[in-house]
Amino acid sequence: MSAIHVDGLSFSYTSAVSLFEDISFHLGPGWYGLVGPNGGGKTTLLRLMMGSLQPDKGTVAIDPRDAVISFTPQTMDRPDREVFRLAESWQAEDFALRGRLGLEPTQLDDWELLSPGERKRWQIGAALSMWPDLMLVDEPTNHLDGEARDLLVTEMARFGGVGVVVSHDRDLLDALTTNTIRVGADGATLHGGSYQVAAEEWRREEEALLDRAAELRRQERKLAARVDRRRREIEETSAAQRRKRRAGDSDARSMGVKMHGAFVEKVKGRELKTDQRRLERVGDVRAELGIRRSRGGPIAIDHTSTRRPLLASYEGLLQIDGRPLVDVGAVEVRADSRIRVAGPNGSGKTTLLKAIRASTPLSNEEILWLPQELSDEDRERIVSEITDLSPDERGGIMALASRLGIDPSRLLESDLPSPGEARKLVLAHGLGSGVALAILDEPTNHLDLPSIERLEEAIDNFNGALLLVSHDPQFVEGLVSETWEISGERLIQ
Repeated sequence: MSAIHVDGLSFSYTSAVSLFEDISFHLGPGWYGLVGPNGGGKTTLLRLMMGSLQPDKGTVAIDPRDAVISFTPQTMDRPDREVFRLAESWQAEDFALRGRLGLEPTQLDDWELLSPGERKRWQIGAALSMWPDLMLVDEPTNHLDGEARDLLVTEMARFGGVGVVVSHDRDLLDALTTNTIRVGADGATLHGGSYQVAAEEWRREEEALLDRAAELRRQERKLAARVDRRRREIEETSAAQRRKRRAGDSDARSMGVKMHGAFVEKVKGRELKTDQRRLERVGDVRAELGIRRSRGGPIAIDHTSTRRPLLASYEGLLQIDGRPLVDVGAVEVRADSRIRVAGPNGSGKTTLLKAIRASTPLSNEEILWLPQELSDEDRERIVSEITDLSPDERGGIMALASRLGIDPSRLLESDLPSPGEARKLVLAHGLGSGVALAILDEPTNHLDLPSIERLEEAIDNFNGALLLVSHDPQFVEGLVSETWEISGERLIQ
């Protein structure tokens, strides 16, 4: 039976900062969701499991000893050996697998023209055709529409070994996984249940931490007041003794008073030290809670009010390179619109967003535009734009960025933030600048699950107009009030 045994594992990229410290868990057959913040160590843990990284301490053991391990990265620029093997195989199992996934060997002749969904089906198919004991998959549903995602989930569910999937797709995690590994400040911990079940447990833990922190704050204030009172009492006792010594009172009665005063001072001194130690312990526990709690706080979003009831419109045929793609009819984006654009991969959703953006009379400062992918130039520019803001403006935007789950100081120290970090910066910059219209193309791409949940709250609190493309049904639920569906060559409102 396939299994992974992680025992006392520690790992760090530098001697100063430890990413994992003495973590242990056992994984038997089944699918495990691997979740956590961007930069928290998810990909590193996958690499430790597959053996491409070696731990500083501890072991990773895989059963059987000659286990076959497959790894499916987020992207594949060109087909690898296993993809070609699946395409050329005439074995009955591989032939059936290609059929279930809708794979045609001739597709490999034009790999660069394949959609992300088509490439991902080849990746997953090639991994499954290896009949692995351990299957590691990194973000299998980025860019995929609902139909393509369902097809992959159905096929991955057939796998009988140990599977670990990194994903921000809550529908996939709930449909496929039965256990969840969470990486973060506490290292890596295994929780029973899918992401939805585990997340509810984490919310209860968070509420308990908040309650505990509030109680500790009360204790801290009470102890601080008592320490201050005892310090004043000691000072008053010492002052009284000094006054008596200056008066030269040396009779027996005064001597008794002095001895009593010294005794009281000694007792109160011990009590003061005891209370000070308690206060320090309370402070240490509060600091520990602060480390364990996730970044958060309420997210308040401003928006630029506009007197224009109509913000954008489009009518007629949507074209790409002069070629008719979709008959849009006539569509409008009003000041209170909350619209989702839906349709399969390649149907023209992104082209429609760009056409709507081009048609609006709003200035660039009044629009938040988030494309599906940010180029290196885009990522450099957003850091430069935020750095050039006034301290007050920059502080407000970075406070919002922090609530979206990132470390502002670390971001602004980098010339090129990661794709996930850059998207959070663009969102924080736009939403924090009070735009009237937000046009978002797959905003959850490259974001970790905690950030997605915080972004949901931010968009929910945004009172401007919203035009959104997303293949994440849980994300859009409650955020939009109408849907434009591209079906075939027509748009249906």
